[in-house]
Amino acid sequence: MKKKKILILGSEGQIGSHLVDYLESRKRFEIIKFDLTLGKKFDLRDFNNKLLIKYIQQSDFVFFLAFDVGGSRYLKKYQRSY
Repeated sequence: MKKKKILILGSEGQIGSHLVDYLESRKRFEIIKFDLTLGKKFDLRDFNNKLLIKYIQQSDFVFFLAFDVGGSRYLKKYQRSY
């Protein structure tokens, strides 16, 4: 059976990283990580990001969990907020 491809935007954040761990533990999905902390080519602010377009087209499902598009510079400020 072919694994479903799941793209996780914000894969390295507070929620995204836990989702990645959970889905990887299930061994039924191919996870595609996308987060600014992985490098400049993973920047959601680039509206013509060819890598992002490619990953979206390849994916069966997309989770958008990027807290603040442009990086996690506010994590400490919102660490314990809801």
